[in-house]
Amino acid sequence: MSKKRLIIIGGGISGLSAGVYGQLSGFETTILEKHHIVGGQCTGWERKGFHIDNCIHWLTGSNPNKCLYKIWERVGALGPGVEMIKNDSLIRIDGKDGNHYHVWRDLKKMKEEMLKLAPEDKDVIEEYIDAIDRYRDVEVFGIPIEQYSLWDYIRLFYKMRRVGKVTKKYSKISIADFREKFKNPLLRRAVDVCMPDHFYAEALFYTYGTFVSSDGDIPKGGSRATALRMQKRFEELGGRTRLNTPVEDIIIDKSTHCATAVKLSNGEEIEADFVIAATDVSVTLRKLLGGSVKDNYFTKRFKDKKNYPIGSHMVIYFGCNCRPENMPDTVAFEEEPITLCNHQIKLIVLKHYMYEESFAPKGKCVMQVMLVQDESDFDFWENLYNNSQEKYKEEKNRVAEAVRINVEKHFPELKGQLETVEILTPYSFHKWTGAYKGSYMSFITTKYIKPEKHHGRVPGIKNIYLAGQWVNPPGGLPNALTSGKFAVQRICKDHKIKFIK
Repeated sequence: MSKKRLIIIGGGISGLSAGVYGQLSGFETTILEKHHIVGGQCTGWERKGFHIDNCIHWLTGSNPNKCLYKIWERVGALGPGVEMIKNDSLIRIDGKDGNHYHVWRDLKKMKEEMLKLAPEDKDVIEEYIDAIDRYRDVEVFGIPIEQYSLWDYIRLFYKMRRVGKVTKKYSKISIADFREKFKNPLLRRAVDVCMPDHFYAEALFYTYGTFVSSDGDIPKGGSRATALRMQKRFEELGGRTRLNTPVEDIIIDKSTHCATAVKLSNGEEIEADFVIAATDVSVTLRKLLGGSVKDNYFTKRFKDKKNYPIGSHMVIYFGCNCRPENMPDTVAFEEEPITLCNHQIKLIVLKHYMYEESFAPKGKCVMQVMLVQDESDFDFWENLYNNSQEKYKEEKNRVAEAVRINVEKHFPELKGQLETVEILTPYSFHKWTGAYKGSYMSFITTKYIKPEKHHGRVPGIKNIYLAGQWVNPPGGLPNALTSGKFAVQRICKDHKIKFIK
C-alpha cells in the first residue's frame, strides 16, 4: 500500500514540526519553502562580519522535566547534545535614579530586591511573587484540546490546581491595570517591560513562572541552528525539503471539496493527499485559497482591532567593538524619547549576544534593540516604502542613530564603539515571510476576550489543515511547535491513521 502524500507549505518551526511528525506517522512528506533556508522568522544571517539572530531570546520548553521539552527533543531542536545557555536574570530594568531591578530566576532573590527597593509596596509584591510561583508548574500539553481524554482533563486540572485562583482574579485585568497597584515608579515600569500594556496580566505570571522554573534557557547556536537541527531530523526520517520553492495556489476539486495538488510559482503541480498550510494565515486564506474560503474565526479577529490587536517590532542590531564587562544579557531603560511613526518611544530594551562568541569577530559582540510597534505603525512603514524607498531608508537610519545615541548615553563605556549593522521594520518582516502587518506572533490576548484556539482546519475543505502561530494565540515558538504536531494529529484522527508520537 502506497504512503499518503503530505505536502507542507512553509518551512518555519510549525512546518518543520509537522514534517517530523508526518514522517513518524508514515506519510510521504514534502516541505515546500520559498526561501533558501528553513526556519521562517526563527533564523539568522550574516551582516558586516556579525551574525544576526532574529528570534530566540529565551525558549519555553528547555526544562527536560516538562512535556514541551520532549516535543522539542522529538523534532531534533533540543536534546542531550544541545548545549543550553542559562541566565540568572531574564532582564534588568534600570531606573533614572540609578536604582535597578532584575527579573531573577531565583524568586526569593527577586522578592528581596523588590522589598528593598519598595517597602511601601510590600503587599502587592507578595501578591506578585506568589502569582509567579504558582505558575511554575503550568505547562503545555502535546494534544489538541478536542482530543483530550478524561485522563488528560484530570492531568490538566492537577497541573492547573495552583493557578485557578490567580486565573480567576487576573484574566480580566490588563498588565497596565496591574501596574497601577505599585507605588514605586521603577516597579511600575518593570512590571510591563516584556510585553504590551493591553496584554492580560495572567500572561506576565506565566512568562516569569516559566523562567523561574528553569524553563527559559537559550539553545547554543541560536535561532538558525535550532531550525537547521529540525530540518536535519526531518530529512533523516526520510522527509524531503524543497527550498527556493514558492507556492502559488492550492488546487481544490469542488466536487469532492478536497485539495488535489499545490501549484508552484513556476507552474509545476505537486499532487497531495493532505496539505498542511504552515504559512502566515493571511497568505493561506487570501493568496493560496484566493479568498474563496470564509473562516469566521479569523474574519472576526482581523476586523476587531480593539479586542484582537496585533503587535510587531522595529529591530536594530549594532556591532560592538568591545565586550563590556558586567553588562546584563538584557536591560531596559529610558533616556531621551524617540519619535517613531508619529508617536514617542521612551523605553529601550537592549540585548547582547556575548554568550555566543561565534556571532562576532574576536573581541567584539552583537547587540540588539527592539522597539515596540503596532498595526498602525506597519501602515506607516509600508506607505513610506511604497512612496519612496530612499525616504524609507533615511527614516530607518534616523531612528537607528537616535537609538545609538541613547544607548551610549546610558552606557558611556560604549561611546564610539557601536556600528549599525542591520535595521528591520515591521514591513521588513512582511516582505520576508508574508507576516500579516509584520507581526512576529499572533493576536494579543487582552482582558476583553476569552482566549480561544482555532480548530486547525479549513472550513469546507476536507484535507487542508492549518499550522502556525495564528492558530494558537498569542503565538510564540512553543505554539508554533505544537501547532505543527497538532495538524498531523488532526489528520490522523479525522482519517483513521495511526499517529506516532
